[in-house]
Amino acid sequence: MPTRLIYVMDPMCSWCWGFAPVVQSLAEQARQAGVELVVRVGGLRREQAVLDEASRVRILGHWQAVNA
Repeated sequence: MPTRLIYVMDPMCSWCWGFAPVVQSLAEQARQAGVELVVRVGGLRREQAVLDEASRVRILGHWQAVNA
């Protein structure tokens, strides 16, 4: 089996977006080394229920911290 770099991320996770520059650098290094990059989408939030207002505010704070 050839060498692969597997990155599992959650598009709803603010830190996954904040980590994007690192992933881009790793992807370029992998490409240069002939290593296949495989991106898999996972999920941190298993709940099916709609978020309440307090949860929305808390999550927004995480996104704002990552943006900063």
